[in-house]
Parts: sequence; C-alpha cells; structure tokens
Amino acid sequence: MTAPDQPATFEELLGQNQRRIFAFIFSLTGNRELSLEVFQETNLVLVRKKDLFDPNKTFLPWAFAIARNQVRAAFQKTYRDKMVVSEEAMELVEKTVVDHEENFDQRQTALTDCLAKLSESQRQLIEQKYRHGESLDSIARSRNQSSNRLAVALFRIRKLLADCIQRKMEVCS
Repeated sequence: MTAPDQPATFEELLGQNQRRIFAFIFSLTGNRELSLEVFQETNLVLVRKKDLFDPNKTFLPWAFAIARNQVRAAFQKTYRDKMVVSEEAMELVEKTVVDHEENFDQRQTALTDCLAKLSESQRQLIEQKYRHGESLDSIARSRNQSSNRLAVALFRIRKLLADCIQRKMEVCS
C-alpha cells in the first residue's frame, strides 16, 4: 500500500476498482455470464496496457473506455455484428457512471470532513452503530442510557452529517 501522499500504483487502482469495472460492464451487457467473460478479458487488456496509463489522469474513465471496447468486441462476436447496444447508449452509460463515481468520491471526502467536526462522543456513537454494527440496545447498555435517548441522538447526528455534506457538495458544484 502506498503512503497517503503518494499516488496509488496501477495494481492498487486496478484492485480498488474491480467492482466498479464489473458493474459498468454489467450495465452495458445486462447478462451476468457475458459480463464475467468481458470482465476477465478487460482485466487482461488493462494489465497488458498498463504502461499506457497516465498516472496523472483518472483511472476509471481510462478503464471504462477499455471495458467498453471489450463489450463491443464481445457483442460483435456473440451477436454476429448486430449491435445490441448503440454506441451512443454505451457512451451515455459511461458518462453517467463516471459522473456518479466522481460524485461518490466527493461525498466520501465530505463525509470524512464532516465526521471530523463531530464531538468525540458523537463520533464514538456513530462508530459503534455503523462501523461495528452494534445494536441500539447494546450501545444503550454499554453507555448506561436509554435506547430512545440514543435513537434521538443518532437522528440528530445523521441530520448534522447530512446538512454538512450537502453544504460541502454545494461548494464543490
């Protein structure tokens, strides 16, 4: 794993984005078996072309372009040159997925910033409930508080986080 101030290696980027690449391929094919085949071929091509990747650019759009080419090749092979999905539709799906991913990354960053603004007690409550998956009753017993009181506190914390994230996203737009 690279240090936080160093860019991720190609292998790390590929590993971190496997689910997203498969989801993108599946969104184009709608067929799980075909998607798995295309996914494997896409990974092979990505590894073969890793020297062509510019680490100063965003990884996903580059990987999606290769995946889209692999989907196109699979459709041509499977459906004998009958395009099942138009080129325009594939480009629209790719743009939508890339936009969503960029938005997701911004929201994750905003969430991290907003969590840092919570009090220690609020952060601990959030971690107990959502990171560790503890039940409200279990947390209430460990804190010697009522479940209702904690439910209200969680509601307020979630509202604070949602408002904070919304403000940060508006600044980014």
